[in-house]
Amino acid sequence: MNINFKDLEERRRKLNYSDNYEGLLELEKEYHFAIHLAAFAFVCKGNILQKSGKHGDAIACYDVALKLDPKYESAYTCKNEDLLELGRESKEAFSANYKKAEMNYKRAIKHLNNCWAYTFKGSVLCLWGKHDDALKTLDNVIKSHPKFRGAYTCKGDVYEALGKTREAQKWYKTAKELAVC
Repeated sequence: MNINFKDLEERRRKLNYSDNYEGLLELEKEYHFAIHLAAFAFVCKGNILQKSGKHGDAIACYDVALKLDPKYESAYTCKNEDLLELGRESKEAFSANYKKAEMNYKRAIKHLNNCWAYTFKGSVLCLWGKHDDALKTLDNVIKSHPKFRGAYTCKGDVYEALGKTREAQKWYKTAKELAVC
């Protein structure tokens, strides 16, 4: 599917001077679809770069996707993965990239305010060693979204980080038993 943004803009300009309200609504749907499609393309490109180990370039792609569509959940997830991967290079890099990951989950909470965003927060807190805060965050997610598998998996990760393997396995098992949602 080819999307011509100049054509969309020209049609919008013409419709603005008419009484064709339905035409404007239809054009708005096309425009939003085009924007989301462009964001999707940047996430896909970022994923390819991520798999090639080009984490900085991947982050740049996710940033473009999030500028186009601030509610694109997987762009936040992928960006955090790359930020945290870059943080493994050194203690200084970890600190700098943790701060960026923290800003990323805060932005996700602002734009999404859903279970994914708060699970990102729990994951980042765990990686920073703030296990109690991570568990509290994840408990709140599980309380408000009891069928959200990601929070259970993340909670298992926190217990794994604490060296509590049995407790971690319990949470992983619960996550596995839940339907994907």
